[in-house]
Amino acid sequence: MLDDIVEQAKDDNEDEAIVFLDDDSKGKKSSKKRKRDKIVQTDCKAKMVVKVIDGRWEVIYFVSKHNHPLVDKPCLTKYLRSHQGIPPEERAFLTHLHSCNLTTGHMMHIMSDFYGTELIVPYGTKHITNLKTLLNKDDTKEGDMIETVAYFKDQQREDPDFFYKIKYDEEDRVENIFWVDGVARKAYVESYHDCISLDTTYMTNMYNMPFAPFIGINRHGQSFMLGCGFVRQELAS
Repeated sequence: MLDDIVEQAKDDNEDEAIVFLDDDSKGKKSSKKRKRDKIVQTDCKAKMVVKVIDGRWEVIYFVSKHNHPLVDKPCLTKYLRSHQGIPPEERAFLTHLHSCNLTTGHMMHIMSDFYGTELIVPYGTKHITNLKTLLNKDDTKEGDMIETVAYFKDQQREDPDFFYKIKYDEEDRVENIFWVDGVARKAYVESYHDCISLDTTYMTNMYNMPFAPFIGINRHGQSFMLGCGFVRQELAS
C-alpha cells in the first residue's frame, strides 16, 4: 500500500493527517499515536519507622535502598501519594479566599505568587476545587439549619400549638429533628390515634438522615400525617 501513496499532507501541530492514495482509493485519515509513559509499581522496600521513646522521636527501623530512580525535581513531588494534600495552615488561608468568592484559578494564582512559581506549589488546582466543593457543602448544610430553625419559630408565632424539638450531639451537630403543627395535634386527639405508623426508610441524599413521617390511621383506615422527623440514630428514645 505504501507504493500507492502519492501525496501526504500533514501539519506538525495536529494529531491527524490526511493520506491520499491512488485514484482507486479514497482519502483516509491516519492518526499519530502518542507515546505514553506507563507508571509501574516497583514494590520498593525503602522505609523509615520512628517512635517516641522517653519523650524523643527515635528511628527504630530504616531501609535506605530504593529499586527505582528518585524524583529529582521538586515540582514532581506533588504527584507522590505521601506528599499530596493541602497543609492545615494553607487550608485555612484558602478557606478565607473561598469566603471572598475567589475562583479556583485566582486562588492558585495567589499561591503561585507565594511559592514563586506554580511548579513548586505542593498541590494542584484539583485539590483546591475539591476543597471548595467541601466548603460549599458545609455552608449549605449550616445555612439550611439556620433557615429551618427560623421557619419553625415563624410557625410558632402563627400557630401556638406548633411544636418542634432539635437534639444535638457532643459536637453540636444536629442528631434528630421533630416537628408537628396544631392541626395535626388536634387530628390525633380527635380521630387518628387508633394506630400510628412510623417509617424511617426514606433516606435523604445530602444529610444521610432518614426521614421519619408519623402517620395516624383512624378506625376507617384513613391516614393523616401527624408529624415529621429527621433521625440520625434510629433509637427508640
